[in-house]
Amino acid sequence: AYEREDLREMNRTKFQWNDLYDKAVKCAGNSIKRMPADGRKYKVIFMRRGPQQIADSWNAFRNSNMTPEHAQQVVENIYNHLHSRDDVNVIEVWYEDVLEDPIKQLNKVKQKGVKIDSEKGAQVVQTDKDDTDKQEQTEQPQDDQSIQNAFVQSED
Repeated sequence: AYEREDLREMNRTKFQWNDLYDKAVKCAGNSIKRMPADGRKYKVIFMRRGPQQIADSWNAFRNSNMTPEHAQQVVENIYNHLHSRDDVNVIEVWYEDVLEDPIKQLNKVKQKGVKIDSEKGAQVVQTDKDDTDKQEQTEQPQDDQSIQNAFVQSED
């Protein structure tokens, strides 16, 4: 999967989406809007979070002052953009549900045709959850949380 550093590059330059076709890509915020409309079909796993959680993560990551209302507007704008595209199949999951029962949620995603190993994915979720718990105990912001997470995979 491609994350953080690659996303910064994607935002600054003409990121090479062709290199990522048929791969999982974690996109933050409006980055997903840069996905090319090039005749291919994409599956987007749209990770939902509550507006307060989004604002808190965004503010910790960006050292800003986003309100939950603005966070909700941003997310809905992205969600509506994805649904307006004929080349995108949006698969919606809730962050809390993934934390509560990752295998169940990843199996739902798998049933939608995404190539994923639910067991390995659940291990990653548990590791991330453990890291978040540690950071909360030390009151340090988790800098890799973003306003919105989406994983993109091309359709066969």
